[in-house]
Amino acid sequence: MFDPIKDLMDNVRLGFFSVIRYRKEGELTLLPRVIAPRRLCEGRHGLMVRAQQISPEPGFRTFKAGQILSVERDTERMPDRIWKLAVDEFCSGEVFVVSAEVRQATDGVTTIISASDNRASQQQSTSVCWSQPWFSEFARVVRDAVLDLRVSRDDQNKIKSTSFRLGLSVEQENAVYCYVLGEEQMGISVDGAATNEELLRLDMLADCLKGLRRMS
Repeated sequence: MFDPIKDLMDNVRLGFFSVIRYRKEGELTLLPRVIAPRRLCEGRHGLMVRAQQISPEPGFRTFKAGQILSVERDTERMPDRIWKLAVDEFCSGEVFVVSAEVRQATDGVTTIISASDNRASQQQSTSVCWSQPWFSEFARVVRDAVLDLRVSRDDQNKIKSTSFRLGLSVEQENAVYCYVLGEEQMGISVDGAATNEELLRLDMLADCLKGLRRMS
């Protein structure tokens, strides 16, 4: 059974970049992406891989694990600095969860360390909109659209049609935009160091999301 996390960990341990194919809605061609995994994160909508993308268009990206369709080993080895970060942080198996739970992933299998934390999370999910189907679906569409910091007309149309179908208000749309930006902020800050490149991406993401907003 294909397990993208295990395959990515294997490549990191051997010292190589990974080539992934990622399913982004609206893209007919799945272009190969060369990445160095950096961190495992988990939001309300699943496990995510925060990675340094080498090509195309270098920069940091956050990929939903469930949308990674294939993982191959690149022919190029990672520089020592990038490799050490990937081994220490990604291969540790620790999963940073937005709701502040701490989980452990071993060879791609995620287990909960604290049962009490899990119970608290389950209780919270009944009153927090993050777990509601409309929020999950709209967040997925928005996250895909802004992945490469370019929102095409097709992306805009997809967002508008999804919002219309779900019957979302301006305020509900804005809540999702805040959530997507917050996921990126948490992903950047989790290791206690934010590079200028990461902060620039954060500014660009905020601009992308601002461009999606509609007036009430």
